[in-house]
Amino acid sequence: MTELATSPDLQRVIDHIAVRDVVLKYARAIDRMDWELLRSCYYRMRSTTTVRSAGRSRR
Repeated sequence: MTELATSPDLQRVIDHIAVRDVVLKYARAIDRMDWELLRSCYYRMRSTTTVRSAGRSRR
């Protein structure tokens, strides 16, 4: 049989689960309007930037 997981593969799964947990926590906070829980979904020193597109959409 093949090896169950190599170290990079295992880390990828761990990272995936961690991201999923934050997404679920975010959804729970929005549903419950729990703003403290919502704030806990973000990294303390992180700032977010929104970029608006000035171009036209292509169809």
